[in-house]
Amino acid sequence: AFLLASEGTDHFMGGLFCFAPVLFAAAPKVAEAFRVGGGVRFADFGSDCAPALDAMNGGQYEQRLCSYWLAKLPGVVARLQSGGRVLDFGCGLGRVAITIARSFPRSEVVAVDIDAASVERAQAAAKNAGLDRRIRFLAGTVGELDGKSSFDLIVACDCIHDLSRPQQTLAELHELLKPDGTLFIVEPKAADRLEDNFNPVGTMYYGFSLFHCMTQSLAQGGPGLGTCMGPARMRRLLHEAGFRRFEQLDIKSQSHAFYAAMP
Repeated sequence: AFLLASEGTDHFMGGLFCFAPVLFAAAPKVAEAFRVGGGVRFADFGSDCAPALDAMNGGQYEQRLCSYWLAKLPGVVARLQSGGRVLDFGCGLGRVAITIARSFPRSEVVAVDIDAASVERAQAAAKNAGLDRRIRFLAGTVGELDGKSSFDLIVACDCIHDLSRPQQTLAELHELLKPDGTLFIVEPKAADRLEDNFNPVGTMYYGFSLFHCMTQSLAQGGPGLGTCMGPARMRRLLHEAGFRRFEQLDIKSQSHAFYAAMP
């Protein structure tokens, strides 16, 4: 009961039950994509999709991102405390951007997402939090951002596996980082080999991948990396995008894997 009634905490699991109806509603469209090719666009999952995704992970972002996860990156917290520049890539409803802006009042936060409806909701959430002047939102692609080599930290939470152009997008993020900056990535936790994901979490993630993550990438002509692409593929993508240092961080989690990449 606690896991379903503890919204806002890092243990809340009710978001899963918000997301399931979104997936089931899209099942006929996914089946049609199997028959004719392509996939299902993010926008075609309906207006309940973005809030469901936010509910799934929002508590973890609020409770763990700044106090625990970012502390695993040497020097990053100190830099943000003194005033750094942060990009939240794939910002969704703005939960991560708002959490960072609230935790590091001297830092500048920029947030970008390709889904205009999500960005509009994120802007409203930032205004409600009194942080709308501290966060600049952009509805568009990362390639539309200016400021080469200007960010101390780029955060990408649960979105790299969804991309239609992952290598190109990661290369664009590489260009935006300062030479001593860090790209911090949060992804679903999965092993590289299919047989090593035969467990309850892996089974759930393959379902998410089939009905949502993979198909929305394919709908845009992307590679359909899917929810369970694993750390080896992530390492290869980052290397091909120009990153020379890569680390899978030692952060305990049953659901997520954490990566740091440096130019």
